[in-house]
Amino acid sequence: MSEKRQPSSIDRFFWTRGVGLFGYVRNPMALGFLIASISTFGLGASLTAISLASSGKMPLIVGVANCIVAAIFGGISFWAGRRAKNIPTTEVRLSSQARALLTRLGGHIGWHDTSHDWDWATGQTGNFLASLFGNKTASNVMAAPAAALLDKACFEYNRVWGLLKIAEGSTGRAKQLVPQMRVAADEAMISILNQVSLLDKSPETQGTISAQVGQQSAKLKELADHLEGMLSEPATLADRLVSSNVMDGVLDNLRMERIANEELRDFNSTNH
Repeated sequence: MSEKRQPSSIDRFFWTRGVGLFGYVRNPMALGFLIASISTFGLGASLTAISLASSGKMPLIVGVANCIVAAIFGGISFWAGRRAKNIPTTEVRLSSQARALLTRLGGHIGWHDTSHDWDWATGQTGNFLASLFGNKTASNVMAAPAAALLDKACFEYNRVWGLLKIAEGSTGRAKQLVPQMRVAADEAMISILNQVSLLDKSPETQGTISAQVGQQSAKLKELADHLEGMLSEPATLADRLVSSNVMDGVLDNLRMERIANEELRDFNSTNH
């Protein structure tokens, strides 16, 4: 019985963030409502024109209604776009070589987490195929030095990404820094992909690129260590004041009640 495939750090990175790093839309909500507004207005304008040409009331009513809905969608798109201006985004972009590398990885391991599709250990036929061809992973389509460097970097990036997910549900300083930390991690990872993709095509650059990727990986590790430390610290007074956690409030009340009862017992025993 073959063992269940364990994805590499590169595989997990690609399925989680690889596709997203192809490009940045500042706000998908703004873009979606803008497209809806344009299409709805086009339909409304067409119906209105038809009604004016044929003197029909129903197309006119539907057309005007569509134009009103289009205006609402446009307003939402404008509002969402204004909000997105305060969202930090990375200025670093993937090189053509890095895009080609990610495209090659996606074609090999799948563009999203399809581990259930490649989990050949679930049946006898799957076991037979796995024994013949092996399990698909990113290193199958990369030069060994490039795959080794990228795997280490992806390990640290995945660690940062997981901690950021935890920080989003926390309170205090860690949560406030999530947007900036995410951009910092993405920029470092894009830089790594740009360099590793060059190494994958030009092994002669290994010395220089290994040093540069090592520095970026070290920064990702340091970022993860700092974030992990922040999440492990006990909540400060300021964090507790802004926290809306019901459990914290209940425990605080119980602690205060217990302290008050202890002080009352001490007072009674002293006076008797």
